[in-house]
Amino acid sequence: MLALKASGIARSFTVVNTGAAPALLVEVDPAVVWPMGTTYASNCATLAPGASCTITITPGALPSAAPGVPAPVPVAMSIQSSNAPALAVQVHVLGYGSVFQGGHLFAFDESGPPTQSVGGKVAAVSSATPVNWSEHYIASNLVFEVAGVSDNSVGSASSCNGKFDGACNTQAIIAAPEHLSVRLENYTAGTCRGTLNTYADWYLPAICEMSNSAASGCPSGETLQEKLHTPGHLLFADSWSSTQASVGPVALAWRHSFATLPGGDSQVMYKNVPAAASCVRQLSL
Repeated sequence: MLALKASGIARSFTVVNTGAAPALLVEVDPAVVWPMGTTYASNCATLAPGASCTITITPGALPSAAPGVPAPVPVAMSIQSSNAPALAVQVHVLGYGSVFQGGHLFAFDESGPPTQSVGGKVAAVSSATPVNWSEHYIASNLVFEVAGVSDNSVGSASSCNGKFDGACNTQAIIAAPEHLSVRLENYTAGTCRGTLNTYADWYLPAICEMSNSAASGCPSGETLQEKLHTPGHLLFADSWSSTQASVGPVALAWRHSFATLPGGDSQVMYKNVPAAASCVRQLSL
């Protein structure tokens, strides 16, 4: 399987003849149907035993399936030889909103080797049952600060980059001593830790993964608001972030309202105000 970003970096893979005889006339099946604008180049021909060739795919602007299609069908690329079994490779050309690995794509990472699939992040639909940021507001009113997950945490050895690293924040929130005996479904970061769409590595996003709202001081970038909600690929309920508010970390955390204002609105709210959890995960390469 090979995944690429629409209009992104070309990616390639190697075909190796592992047999004892030459593989004759190795080529990509010319009948393969590619998304408009996507092309490939190949130096394959006849391969001696142990020899290899490279096929490079350059993605066009159109994804292989429209954004939001729940069960997208990848390009079925067949590499054939006149005297050997065909090799089937699934190729996904992805755009913002594409459904892939359990969620809707909102961020890409093309920094890896061009022989690997593209990286990035996907988001699931908001949880149906709003819960508090901290369960202890319900159980015993023992409000508490989670160390190292506030908007001024900078990612040192003992803290997360609180405004940007939701995966680190989520781990710290769940590991907090006050949460060790609390059911995961009773607080927002915990609700992201169940298995969803066959994946179990979801987390509660940091505020700057949710939006570029000026209120939170987040820079421009790929976020749930800008790449999914505003274009209409996936709509979210008002949701908690995993970022605590430095102005009052015992009682306050950042929440984002997706449907307010043209580009949503991030706010500091009391942790005992119920809101949804819009869980995200990193793509598995």
